[in-house]
Amino acid sequence: MIIKALDVAHIRPSNHIHIQEDDGDGNEKSSLLLRGQMRFINEWDAITFLCMPLIGDLQELQELGLYLTDLSMHDLSREMVLAGWQHNSRLEVSYEKQEERSARLEESLNLLDQWKQRSDELLYSMIPQSVADKLRNGDDPINTCQSFDAVTVMFLELLLLTEESPMEMVTCMNTVFSLLDTITDEHNVYKVETVGQVYMVVAGAPERSEHHAGSIARVSQAMIKEFLKLKRSTQGYENVNIRIGFSSGAVVAGVVGLKMPRYCLFGDTVNTASRMESTCLPGKIHVSESSRHLLQQEGGFTLTFRGKITVKGKGEMNTYWLSEE
Repeated sequence: MIIKALDVAHIRPSNHIHIQEDDGDGNEKSSLLLRGQMRFINEWDAITFLCMPLIGDLQELQELGLYLTDLSMHDLSREMVLAGWQHNSRLEVSYEKQEERSARLEESLNLLDQWKQRSDELLYSMIPQSVADKLRNGDDPINTCQSFDAVTVMFLELLLLTEESPMEMVTCMNTVFSLLDTITDEHNVYKVETVGQVYMVVAGAPERSEHHAGSIARVSQAMIKEFLKLKRSTQGYENVNIRIGFSSGAVVAGVVGLKMPRYCLFGDTVNTASRMESTCLPGKIHVSESSRHLLQQEGGFTLTFRGKITVKGKGEMNTYWLSEE
């Protein structure tokens, strides 16, 4: 490598020189950084620069058009280039490992999100979302209790023959209740629970609604209609039936229990709705006087007076049949 003669008067003390090569148009083509010592030789009346090139690795050496044999054998130039290449190789390996760890971490976070979503779905199937969020924030379960002046509570019972085997009964209950769950999700109502063969639904709680009686009436009609379709299309369901009863009024609702907590309703309205179901005929929708009054105000429903019936704990009550259509 040839370095042009330098004017001693313009040389400043330095241990580095940066040499640039252009392509003839003033654009930088390549550059080389040299490190060493400058010595003034009296005999030559010139300055010499005893130096070595600063090259990071073999790739940079190749880009400059040099080879290892071009470097001095009497200093550490060759060793430094090889060490830089080894260091870069280790960095590449380390970077690849970090990329693998990052990919595994991202996959774990995605799985965590999926399991969190599943746990949320399971929790919200047991407790209303608004109530569950309060419990997550550390609220006492007692603070989740609310009073509702007007809701409509519905009970549905699946009527099965006792001669059927336990496995057949469980299969039938799973099929019917899964159908009812689908219908419940399509309307503005909340499934409270299933106890044995009884399915409980409420409208107006935990989300308040002015048309809670109409919502329950439409859900009841849809359940009767879809169940009859299932009964006609499924073999072995000839002797299976359902009956529905509902009533409107005030309730108190809240989360009860620490293990397997449930969102429960309390009040005379719940008892009356249960009596409407238990005194109902198969395939019918039995309605109390309070619900009949609300449905007439809303309009669009056909109700038939059943007459006075004796209800346990309530005495004689006027009740009505709700048309399936």
